[in-house]
Amino acid sequence: MHISEKTRGLLSRKALALAKVSLLLLISAALRAQQDAGTGLPDLIRANERFGAKLLLHVHSTQPERNVALSPLSLTLAFAAIREGKGYGPASDEVGAAFGWNKFVRLNVPARMLLAAFDKPEPFKRATGKISLRNPSFLARPPEGAWITNTFLYRAVPGKEPISPRFVTMAHRYYGVEFRSTGSEYPTEASLKANEHVTTSVPRTSSANDILISSGTHLQTAWKWNTFSESEPHIGAFQTKSGTDKQVQVLDSEMESYLYAKTDRFEAVVLPCNDGYMLAVLPAPGRTIQELKRQLADAPDSIDTVLQKRLGSVTMPIFHLKNRADLRPSLEEMGIKTMFSDLGEIVTIPKSHLTEVKQNVDFQVDKNGILANADTVMGAVYGGIVGGQEPFHVKLDRPFVFLVRDQTTNVLLFIGAVMDPTEN
Repeated sequence: MHISEKTRGLLSRKALALAKVSLLLLISAALRAQQDAGTGLPDLIRANERFGAKLLLHVHSTQPERNVALSPLSLTLAFAAIREGKGYGPASDEVGAAFGWNKFVRLNVPARMLLAAFDKPEPFKRATGKISLRNPSFLARPPEGAWITNTFLYRAVPGKEPISPRFVTMAHRYYGVEFRSTGSEYPTEASLKANEHVTTSVPRTSSANDILISSGTHLQTAWKWNTFSESEPHIGAFQTKSGTDKQVQVLDSEMESYLYAKTDRFEAVVLPCNDGYMLAVLPAPGRTIQELKRQLADAPDSIDTVLQKRLGSVTMPIFHLKNRADLRPSLEEMGIKTMFSDLGEIVTIPKSHLTEVKQNVDFQVDKNGILANADTVMGAVYGGIVGGQEPFHVKLDRPFVFLVRDQTTNVLLFIGAVMDPTEN
């Protein structure tokens, strides 16, 4: 076929134009990559914080008079792994919207970086009778630290591998998920507790689940310095939401420099521990705990950005919260729905889907520090200080919100509301 010089020149100009467009696209992509480089882990941590505040708002709305404690990180990691396994689609979009993740963001490497900052969930963590050298009064408790566990139990299917090999490889490598078949038996709470890393009560689930996905967040840490360790518990008053005064055991901190803020909307103080810290937030007089939770959900950074070092002290109630929550209704209200009807690309059997998401949290604060454990289980079925200022004194003597973050990564581990310290 003969091509004229004119036609050949036209084709050459088009090819050059196409090459220029391609180069511009490549440069644009490279610039975007440079702009986004290093933001993966901070984005994951911020998303977990936002999700935790929203989850607290949803869950606590059903029983606003009750204490509540939640562990958002367990859900963040579990849903991130499932989202990664399913790839693009409605389920991925729903999870991304609920957590505030960009549609095309990859979470596998940030997740692995985050997990690397935590202790390995080795069996010795369950030992008792250890004494912390940093706080000799920390008796008969596990050693200090923060650790995360992720387990995937599934029932075997004769002649078929029910779980996608690609998902197994990805979830184990980046999310630390341990996969284990229970043979022909349905996985149960007992089989989860048989896992040496499970230290607390496991949420009760349906006996007909073919899959149980367990994610645990655990924290054992003493107060830094002698924040409360030198304080002897004494009786103080706590005014509940209904206006009733209750006699509770309280602790007085030492006078020290703490991160502190007081505005027309809230009063907040950071209580440091060796392996984490607790941010306690009181609504300002005349404002409600619901308004405070809404502020946290709408603007998670609004409290941290105004905290400053101030000399002061804190009076805090001793409290022990045991929370058992069915999280499926709240997750569906937040937009996560498709996974409750389809787990395709993860489970090779058509029409497999999540059936339930339940979480048990055991959260204790006393003179020694914080002892907190959370186990989240998802069930699924196969198809089928500033000088010159007056020292402050915070009295946590009415309902308040608390956030517990990891000291190293600043990731939110636990969030909750204390409405009545006398109730578990």
